[in-house]
Amino acid sequence: MIERNITVKLAPEKFQEEHMSYDVIFTCEERVFELVCEELLNRAGLQSRPVHVINIEIEDNHKESQTGGKTIVELAKCIVASKDLERDMDGIIEDVQKRMPHRLLYTMAFY
Repeated sequence: MIERNITVKLAPEKFQEEHMSYDVIFTCEERVFELVCEELLNRAGLQSRPVHVINIEIEDNHKESQTGGKTIVELAKCIVASKDLERDMDGIIEDVQKRMPHRLLYTMAFY
């Protein structure tokens, strides 16, 4: 998988160095989820702009990556279909959690 990853991105990336705002952030490891949440808290929400942070716990192997990718795609489809993400997100998380095998963590933070 490392060889494939080399072709996907030029260098390791850190969320802490990213200054763009997103509506939804997906992580694939609880440790990374916690780091993203901590970084958002440190930014102090000065823009008062919500961001949904979702962790899909995926082990770092080929099989888990495939099934985890399907969970992420399912979440993304539901999110895109939502007309009011702030109102719908809890239900989306609950619905996908029931249907897919991966443990999900979710929080809403602010930029």
